[in-house]
Amino acid sequence: MRYINFILCFLLFSCASYKSNQKYSLKNDISYGEDKRHVGDLYLSKNLNAPMIITVHGGGWDSRDNSDFTSIAESLASNGYNVFNINYRLAPKNVHPAPIDDLDLAIKFLNKRLM
Repeated sequence: MRYINFILCFLLFSCASYKSNQKYSLKNDISYGEDKRHVGDLYLSKNLNAPMIITVHGGGWDSRDNSDFTSIAESLASNGYNVFNINYRLAPKNVHPAPIDDLDLAIKFLNKRLM
């Protein structure tokens, strides 16, 4: 399983360098919940019916932020996808399943606001 995860991460980061010339709009720091970490950057394709991808940054649930995935989000958006690049509450202050709950909250936010 570890090998598969490595391959998936490698492919995702490799694709980050492939940017198309398609235009998209960017809305920074969109709040999707009550906590100060409940923010994300929303990349909207000109085709609003395009699939939505939620990117979740690395950091083992206890560090980092969504700026880690900026180039990936830009690449996806420039290739016609809608992207919500989120932050989430960090451990150890927020114990499991807080980050998973935050992802669920982001999905519900998108379903309510955009879908």
